[in-house]
Amino acid sequence: MAARLQLRVLRTLIDAIETLVRELWPLFRIYAGPWFVWVLVVLALDWTWNRHQGPGGTPDAVLALAFAPFAALISVGVLRWLMEPRDGFATFRPDWTWAWATALYAVIGLLSFGISRAGYAWISVNADAILAGTQAGSSLGQRLTWFTVGVLPNWLAMLVAYVLLMPQTAVIVERGAPSLQRQWQLMRLAPLSILGVAVLIGVCRFGLSYGYANLLLQVVDLDGPIANLSTGLPRDVAVGIWRAVLMLPAQFLGDGLALVVLARVYQALAGYADRTTEARPVPRDHLSGRE
Repeated sequence: MAARLQLRVLRTLIDAIETLVRELWPLFRIYAGPWFVWVLVVLALDWTWNRHQGPGGTPDAVLALAFAPFAALISVGVLRWLMEPRDGFATFRPDWTWAWATALYAVIGLLSFGISRAGYAWISVNADAILAGTQAGSSLGQRLTWFTVGVLPNWLAMLVAYVLLMPQTAVIVERGAPSLQRQWQLMRLAPLSILGVAVLIGVCRFGLSYGYANLLLQVVDLDGPIANLSTGLPRDVAVGIWRAVLMLPAQFLGDGLALVVLARVYQALAGYADRTTEARPVPRDHLSGRE
């Protein structure tokens, strides 16, 4: 049973990767526009905040709320592309679906902010053990301590938050409005499969972002071609855009994979629920696409 469950979860991820590769260009077009505008908004917020409130950057809570409409624009656009007929598709459709998704992402952003603040407090209490595990000559035990104390608690808390809230995005795209009843109807069909897929996606995204960031530090100058510009606003903007562009591949692939998996799993569960009159466990081959 465990082996079949693991194969199903892996098969869902493999199918999602294949879909992401096949739809890479249209999904990137949906993603890139809102992402670039968001980068400019962050730079503007940081400049305004530093000018009027002093150095330190824009508070995370403000960024979380400001990001909500852009996250909704990307998520709704990607899910509509994957879940709805593509005739007349528009990347930005200012309707109630987008408005509800914006409100949902505002809640997700504030919850993520609260989790992050709690994580910072936990890390500060265990700072010595965490720092020891990040040194070049640290032992295996110190590295395990760094991971279990400094990374795992915050990652697990974020995982639970996203497993409970992110499926509502697909519900909103399907129905045009939130529905906790619909989400519960679908999530109870295969809770272990959903959790297994979410864990695997979380591991993939963490590995991708962590590995890519370490690779960048080794092979790329983070100040890039604008390192010789004089200090001031033009240099700050140029450096901010350059560093954001460097991180774009990992962000796009991680977010894109998560949204493709969300669409695929949601469609499988919704299709099954709509064909049956009672909620019962989904057949083991259903999520892998085999009838």
